[in-house]
Amino acid sequence: MRTHRIDRCGFSKRLAFCALMLAGLLATTSCGTQSKTGSGCSSAGDCPATQVCNAGICTTATAGDTRGEDVGHDTTSVPDATSELDTTDADASVEPDDTSEADLPPNDSGSEGSCFPGEIRCLDGSYQTCDSGVWSATTPCATTSCAGFQDVPDTGLNPPLCETGVGCLLTTCEPCAGALMVEPTGPACRTTCLDGSGTPNDAFCWPGYRCTSSGTCELTPSKKALGQGCSSADECDSGFCSPTSDANGVRDPNNKICCSKACDGTCRFCNLNGSCRPTKKGTADPACTKSSELCGTTGLCDGAGTCALRPDETVCEKPSCTMDNGTAVLTAPGVCQAGACVPGSTKSCPATWVCKNTTCVGVSCTGHTDCSATTDAFCRADPQTPGTGDCSAKLGVGKRCDTLAVDGDDDQACLSGRCLSDPDNDPESICFPANGCIRRGKGYKLGQSSCADDDSFALTCTPNGWTKKSDCGGSPCQPTDGEPGSGYISPGCSDVTGCNTTCEPCTGGFLAGAKGCLTRCGIDAQCQSGYFCTGTKTKPGVCKEKQADGEPCKANDNCVSGHCVEGPQDGSSICCSNDCSGNCEFCGKSDGVWSCRPRKKGEKDAFCTAQATSDPICGISVCSGQAGSCIKPGKSVPCGDGQETCKTGGEKAGIVGKRCDGDGNCKSVPLYTCETTFCDGDKCGSGCTKTSDCPSPSTQFCAANGLCLDRLPDGSACDTKLTNLVPTDAACLSNACRRDSTAGNNRWFCAPAGQCVKELSNGYVAFVPSGYKLCASDEKLPNNLGIKVYTCGNGGVWSVSGCAVSTISGYKGCGDPGPTGYHAGVQSVICSSGSSDIDGCKLSKCLECGHYYQKDGALELCNGASCNDGTSDRQELCRGKYDICIDSACVPTY
Repeated sequence: MRTHRIDRCGFSKRLAFCALMLAGLLATTSCGTQSKTGSGCSSAGDCPATQVCNAGICTTATAGDTRGEDVGHDTTSVPDATSELDTTDADASVEPDDTSEADLPPNDSGSEGSCFPGEIRCLDGSYQTCDSGVWSATTPCATTSCAGFQDVPDTGLNPPLCETGVGCLLTTCEPCAGALMVEPTGPACRTTCLDGSGTPNDAFCWPGYRCTSSGTCELTPSKKALGQGCSSADECDSGFCSPTSDANGVRDPNNKICCSKACDGTCRFCNLNGSCRPTKKGTADPACTKSSELCGTTGLCDGAGTCALRPDETVCEKPSCTMDNGTAVLTAPGVCQAGACVPGSTKSCPATWVCKNTTCVGVSCTGHTDCSATTDAFCRADPQTPGTGDCSAKLGVGKRCDTLAVDGDDDQACLSGRCLSDPDNDPESICFPANGCIRRGKGYKLGQSSCADDDSFALTCTPNGWTKKSDCGGSPCQPTDGEPGSGYISPGCSDVTGCNTTCEPCTGGFLAGAKGCLTRCGIDAQCQSGYFCTGTKTKPGVCKEKQADGEPCKANDNCVSGHCVEGPQDGSSICCSNDCSGNCEFCGKSDGVWSCRPRKKGEKDAFCTAQATSDPICGISVCSGQAGSCIKPGKSVPCGDGQETCKTGGEKAGIVGKRCDGDGNCKSVPLYTCETTFCDGDKCGSGCTKTSDCPSPSTQFCAANGLCLDRLPDGSACDTKLTNLVPTDAACLSNACRRDSTAGNNRWFCAPAGQCVKELSNGYVAFVPSGYKLCASDEKLPNNLGIKVYTCGNGGVWSVSGCAVSTISGYKGCGDPGPTGYHAGVQSVICSSGSSDIDGCKLSKCLECGHYYQKDGALELCNGASCNDGTSDRQELCRGKYDICIDSACVPTY
């Protein structure tokens, strides 16, 4: 029995395709030629107890069948389940398969049992499949045409490739060399771009390439846009290179630009927008010559694209009046018509009229009724004799008629009955047609227009003469299928029709400005809807059509949807149907629609990264798997160098270390508090019982709580709550803890050596040098005979003394003397705070005692408000107007 190993994928590098084909192959293999009711298997364990696995199919075992072992896919020839089988002979006949694909016979088609059902093999670029153990006829793997260049069909070839176990494979498209196309008659690349006659054919080259005379394809030079300078038509996108005008508006055949159409005719030029326009009326053109004939060409353009002729009705022959056999005959002036001089008509004057200059006149008159007997006559004023004149024939159209009528009614001088001012010869007036106007000898119907000399405005013919119609400057317009401002009406005017009204659409998505269609833009507002501007105010660009969903973009205005968001690739931007600006969102395609989708957990996102920092640990930011959510390391994640240090400064020392703050930053944060106030290197320090236990006894002291504290600066409290039960100098940097023993105080403060301390009412502490006296104005000595004084001793300790009134001599009298032993005032012993060499206890200034005289040596300070000396009232003890002593009191004299 022969066995064969199936090579499911060969050596193909296309794993995805191989897997797909392998799945189909296994499905085919599992059917084989066995029972259609059997289920797929790879070993006996995959089948019910009453069945065995036979060639990948579970089948019912017959009597004596011992094939409970896995037959497997490596055995290609297995007896039918209904045939007899000698297991001993069968096992002995099976040998390992060492046959490679190269060992297969070149063609054993039709030999039943020669292959495994569903097996595929390759032969000389073709393949065969095994059907019921028989190899099929060969199927060739053909070369096919493909898109080898920018998805352009027929620019490359798929070479044939057959792979054992798979068959014909879809290979990578190989572009044709030399930018040549594929031959349409067979799967082969062209070798030249010349046709059968040796003529270059650009269609034989890739798009964007052109065929040279040597038969090779080369990149086509970029074409020029409308309005750009050119020398030949093949340089332009439009295919037209036409003359433009110089600075004076004169057509210049040597100055050409790319134009929207052929614009090479006389009196036509291509404007800067690339539109073909007629040369402005009255502008010279080299192709126009001035005729010697009075009614011929003028040498200028007529504004309609041809050389101008002398205007119709221009007088080319003078009028005359001649006598013919006694009858005056008038000959009208000859006028130009279509470039030819047409003689004027003749008319006989009424009988008895005679010629006068170029007209004929009749009888004398003083009013128009004098001439009513003669048809179409009016009384023409005689300049020499006011109020009188001669009957004269009424004037035809175009004749000057002002100041002719004898009564000033110049309309009477005209056959049409209209004598109006001529806009070209103001204040002259001429006869106007009854139903129209004339200008420059040309007639116009009512409602028709005539252009100004420079085409800047148009005049309209009205029953009252010419009226200014409108400004003929250019302006933006709206093409029929466009939008406001998407076209431009060029400046210009045409006789009869008036100002130019042709709206020419702007190209390239531009809108029109005040002077024409734009060719550069700096903002989107200069582009049509559906376009955006690629430039800026400082660097102009062009209008570009907005992108569809899924197309690359740089800003929201680039997109039809108005949403330029992050695409499937991190950092890329594409147009999307809605806004996907949240963190960890991107625009992806699903069911043909580009919409917002969340990024997978752990993926990077440009918006997450934008919020991260540069820290290599805390700054890492990835997506959480939910839209709008980024993940950064939490606050417990160590960062930086990971070093932990001990810091002092508070009531207790503490350990700090670097940790992520949850916002992408690595910061130093407190980790835990020490039991002591000092550190031992990077660790917490231990407790103390005396100052010498502290790490720095010169700057620390051992407090009552057993902790080493920093010594206190001057002014700090150093009482028992901070020290070891009693105030200690060791608590202070100055080594001096002093008590404020002044009245009402008993607190201890650090002070400079040799100085006393005084706690002030505002909470501050004052330092007093040795010898300083401090008066306690609110503390009286016994018997109210003086003020208590505190003096700072050499050791910084306060001592108590006083400024006392002598109990023997009493207060000393002063001021104006009164009766013997009496004075107007007294002096007291007072105290003044300060250094002992200038202040302390001293006599005060003389204090007057009101309207009583004070007894020298009295024990009361001006308290003797009495004029009784102890024995009797004494009037001389009263002062000033209080000069009467009554009942021991001084009273005033009234």
